[in-house]
Amino acid sequence: MSFEQINNEDSKRPEGRNCILIYGYNSEEISTIEKFSLGRGIDECVVVTDDMLGNKIKDIIENNIIPVKYKTGIKSKTIVFNALSNKEVHSFINLFKDTGLKKPIYAVATPTSVKWQFGELIKELIKERMSMSKH
Repeated sequence: MSFEQINNEDSKRPEGRNCILIYGYNSEEISTIEKFSLGRGIDECVVVTDDMLGNKIKDIIENNIIPVKYKTGIKSKTIVFNALSNKEVHSFINLFKDTGLKKPIYAVATPTSVKWQFGELIKELIKERMSMSKH
């Protein structure tokens, strides 16, 4: 994966379903995130369950979900942004601490990442987080 500087003031939304994909949260935490998200201009929270980890991100976003067996063991709280402006993503991340929930792993759906299985994306993000924490 690669990193690039984003313009935090860019309020132009990309095309597509305006939503966040959330994984690893219990029902109370999901409710907290949903309430928080609605106040941030996010139309929808899509809860990703263990039986969805083998689906490609694109399929989850497009609601073409097929339960797929996937070797679990991944329980990292994750939020993936789709079709949000840079400004909305930046605001969400900066204000998320107001929810009282632990900071999750964040990602933005890109033309490359939407082709990945959700579980594989989480594994890669965990590796990146561990690598970054060593430096």
